[in-house]
Amino acid sequence: MFGLTTLIALVCVVVGIALARMTWWFWVEARPESPALAPLEIMSDAAYGKADEAQRVAMLNAVRMGAQTLAPRKPVSRPERTVDVPIDNAPRHVIDPLLK
Repeated sequence: MFGLTTLIALVCVVVGIALARMTWWFWVEARPESPALAPLEIMSDAAYGKADEAQRVAMLNAVRMGAQTLAPRKPVSRPERTVDVPIDNAPRHVIDPLLK
């Protein structure tokens, strides 16, 4: 009787360890990671902390999405707004068809 109980306990322990290992593997492999988070991963590295400012910029630009292909953007000017003045004493549906 003692041998059967020990065998069942050992099987349960082995199955538990196998499930824990499989869970760890699945967690690592299935974790989605956005490419936008790559600079944060570089910043947490020890080499980033020891590098000077020029090396840090180069390290971050190496992992940024499209950093090599994007040219500096020009500032966008604000577009002019055109406001239609409603006609005096006009019915509401002429001013705005949604105000019926």
